[in-house]
Amino acid sequence: MTDLHSVLLEAITARKARAEVSAAPGSGSWRAFGGWLAVEVGRCTCAGGGEWPHERHCGYEPMVEVPLQDAEFMAGEDPAAVQRQCAEDLDVLTRHYVCADLNCGGEGGDCHTCRDEFHPCPEILSVARRYGLGVEAEGNQP
Repeated sequence: MTDLHSVLLEAITARKARAEVSAAPGSGSWRAFGGWLAVEVGRCTCAGGGEWPHERHCGYEPMVEVPLQDAEFMAGEDPAAVQRQCAEDLDVLTRHYVCADLNCGGEGGDCHTCRDEFHPCPEILSVARRYGLGVEAEGNQP
């Protein structure tokens, strides 16, 4: 059995890699204009704004036309935002790991940061839920 910490590390790293591939070099944020998902390509100079399609010089280039609720969701999954979320999740993994050193104040199997929580601690379980990883598997009970 692979431990939850290793499974999370693999899932976070894969998500981060997908976000890095999705981010076009030099491109800006994603935004929903009506039912269009668009990517920022430069400074907006169009007057008036409104729903897509804007004039070409508005600063956003359309990528795909989708239902409005999908465009808004996809804009929220901007590759730059996903990369920041992955960095935060990796920080949690860095701080919350099984402490094998009995001299650090915990017992064998405790979370290094939480000390009195058996690993996986609540922080690790929270990250696992965000990635849809079952925490009910053997050895992953709190």
